[in-house]
Amino acid sequence: MYRIILATLLVVGCSSAMAGWTKVGDGRSDGSVTAYVDLPVTSMPDNKVRMWSMFDYKAPNRVKDVQFMSNISHSEFDCTAKTIRLMVFIAYVGHMAEGEVVYGDGGVSAKPEPVSDDSTMDELLKLACSKR
Repeated sequence: MYRIILATLLVVGCSSAMAGWTKVGDGRSDGSVTAYVDLPVTSMPDNKVRMWSMFDYKAPNRVKDVQFMSNISHSEFDCTAKTIRLMVFIAYVGHMAEGEVVYGDGGVSAKPEPVSDDSTMDELLKLACSKR
């Protein structure tokens, strides 16, 4: 519950900075998810950038036994090491981050994870790093 409250406060605090979503494309080859980003990105030291993204699913998705139709996340991309560190993850019952927040986690992964070539995250990394 604490994490949902924390994540909700982070989104409310950042909502004025989130002017609008730009469609990046379909996140999977079957078209079951559409990816969006909120530009501009935030440049960080050591060749890193932070960016908000949203995934909107055609069918319900699940995290920790909770069903949701969309999620937003705030991620830190390392443009040199090609890694991603998920900082905030918030899942919504409705499409396009609408409706009730059904799951939230701030500080999701303390450790950066490698980004696979030709993946949706690779597209997001390339976009984020090109905008720094």
